Amino acid sequence: MTISTTIIKNSYSGNGSTTVFNYTFKITDQDEIQVIIRSSNGTETIKTTSHYTVTGVGNPGGGSITFNALNIPTSSETVILRRDTPQTQNMDLIDNDPMDANTIEDAFDKLTSITQELQEENARSIKLSRTNTIGSTEFTVGSVDRANKILAFDDNGELSVTQEAGTFKGTDATTTTVSYKIRDLVKSSSTSELNNVYIALDNTSAGDLLTDTSKFAILVDAVSASAAQTAASSSATAASNSAAAALVSENNSSTSETNSSNSATASANSATASAASASAASTSETNSANSAASSTASQTAAASSASAASASATAAAASQTAAAASENAAATSEANSLTHSNSSNTSATNSANSATASANSATNSANSATASAASASSASSSATSAASAQTAAESARDSTLAAYDNFDDRYLGAKSSDPTVDNDGNSLIAGSLYFSTTDEIMKVYTGSTWVDAYAAGNTFLAKANNLSDLQNAGTARTNLGVAIGSDVQAHNTVLDNTTATYTTALNTKLGGIATNATNNQNTDSLNEGSTNLYYTNARADARIAAASINNLSDVDTTGISSGQILKYDGTNFTAADDSSVGLVNEQTKTIATTQTITTDSTKYQWLYGPITIASGVVLTVGGNGSLDVVNYNNFISV
Repeated sequence: MTISTTIIKNSYSGNGSTTVFNYTFKITDQDEIQVIIRSSNGTETIKTTSHYTVTGVGNPGGGSITFNALNIPTSSETVILRRDTPQTQNMDLIDNDPMDANTIEDAFDKLTSITQELQEENARSIKLSRTNTIGSTEFTVGSVDRANKILAFDDNGELSVTQEAGTFKGTDATTTTVSYKIRDLVKSSSTSELNNVYIALDNTSAGDLLTDTSKFAILVDAVSASAAQTAASSSATAASNSAAAALVSENNSSTSETNSSNSATASANSATASAASASAASTSETNSANSAASSTASQTAAASSASAASASATAAAASQTAAAASENAAATSEANSLTHSNSSNTSATNSANSATASANSATNSANSATASAASASSASSSATSAASAQTAAESARDSTLAAYDNFDDRYLGAKSSDPTVDNDGNSLIAGSLYFSTTDEIMKVYTGSTWVDAYAAGNTFLAKANNLSDLQNAGTARTNLGVAIGSDVQAHNTVLDNTTATYTTALNTKLGGIATNATNNQNTDSLNEGSTNLYYTNARADARIAAASINNLSDVDTTGISSGQILKYDGTNFTAADDSSVGLVNEQTKTIATTQTITTDSTKYQWLYGPITIASGVVLTVGGNGSLDVVNYNNFISV
């Protein structure tokens, strides 16, 4: 046969009802096809022949896979049918044997199939293009150092192991609207967590909260950083404003000092003007006195000369007018002097006020400078707080990642077979768990092997059922060694009030009571019979006298000493010493040797009987006593 196709894999989408899926390549054994179910979240489960049946083995065109009712692929699952040829060589050629074409062809077909499968795997691998180069695709970082890290390329384009990262999935609300896979990165669009960046610690579902620390860890706390930045900016602005206010206060102080100097100068000028006005007033008064003297002279001259009188009078009038003007000027000068004096006082007051204002401005300037320094300190503290918040966020992130790694080392997720290492490639630790998708049960690692993590309780007895869930209660009692009638006694109301232990011996004794006896009959009222039990002394004595005594189990031997015999006195059997009743000659039934039995007159001589004397044997009885032969069946030795 030739292989004319390179197809080794078929893929189909499940729908919850289709059970038959075709494969279009040849297989020589049902174990040479691999059936894989891929879920919507990417989990792949390899099914076994307990989940499906195979047809078309050996058919060049392929065949089909039929899933059983419990394993029908759902609409969220993908079915992959892939050829998986064992990488072994089974052809054994023998020298000088015929070369069978089919044998050779089958071997070449198997090699071609393996090559195609390797090529299919190679096509799915990450590799460099034919024209690309790289120093080495190997890395030497150990499993502990590369745990939770990723493969990356360094500055030279070579492979390196670097810090863990995830896949950025964009923005989402704090209450997520879609599902995420482990290590996905999400930025929050909600106001309370705006621009915070989170990493998924596990596969999640829509509706999970980004703030749920069991599902997500915060990588970038943008809200805290933004608040710290805003506080720092506000502090810087306050410091700038304080500095500006200090500058304004300083300028105001300088202006106040200038105004104060100007006011002092104006006050000095006003004082000078006042002095000048006073001098002018004094000159006017002098002129007025001179004018008065001139008027007196003129009046004298008028009296002396009539012709000059008119002129003098005119001159006097003029002089009076000038004197009045001088007086007015003096009054005006005095008023001006007073005004200048008031102005000087006002200027002095203004100067003092300006000096006070200048001092206040200086104080305000100093306070503003202090406030500016305090604002600068607050800005520095805010920056320090922001740095501390970032450090705390990074520490929280590292703690969360460490906690996740610890959880990831203990719960390994869903697997199709028992894992030999954890998800990081490290050795398994005792107590690790995983869910077997093949056996559909949780398993736990004991430190050396995987065992079921729990036992199904469907075969346990329920306390509430009071043993009614047993298939056969009688068989269960027998298995437990408490079978009624053989191991334990069935309930009898007659025995409810008894406290004695019921034994086999008691049962035997009770069996001697007549079956027709009533519960109020005593032994005296029972009829004599073989099944009746007698307790009265008279009846016991009569029965003993009439019966054969074969062994001591029939007789109460209380008070009898070793070596004594039972002696019947006509009424009862009593213990007696053998010296009072005679000697016991313990002979067998047959006397086989010649012998003499000597009797004593004071005692009876007892001999077991009946006696048989062997042929040729002589038995001689001597002495002065008597010899009794006692029937063997009626005698017993104590």
